Amino acid sequence: MKLIRIKSPWGPDQQWIGDFSDDSEEWDKHKNLKEMLDQQSQVNDKGKKLEGRWWMSFEQWHEYYNNLYLVKVFPESWEQYSIDSFWEGKTFGGRNFSLTL
Repeated sequence: MKLIRIKSPWGPDQQWIGDFSDDSEEWDKHKNLKEMLDQQSQVNDKGKKLEGRWWMSFEQWHEYYNNLYLVKVFPESWEQYSIDSFWEGKTFGGRNFSLTL
C-alpha cells in the first residue's frame, strides 16, 4: 500500500474526504495503521494535531493532482543569502518533474 501525506494547498480549514480521510472506512481495513501514522507525523512537537494535512492513497493522489512541488524548509538558525531577481520560462515557480507511472 502506498500512502502520501498531503498538506492542504487551500489552508487548514479544508480537508480531504476520500479514502483515508479522517472518517474513511479504509482505516478499518488496516487496523492500527491510523494510530501509527498519527503518532509519527500528524501532531506537532507539543502533541497538537496538525490541521490541513491528511493521508491519501497514491492512486487517488495521481488521479486528483497533476503537479508535484518539493520544498525543503531549513531551520531559522541557518544563514541566508538572497538575490533580488525573478524566475521565468518553463520552470517558473519551481522545477517541473515528469511523473511516469
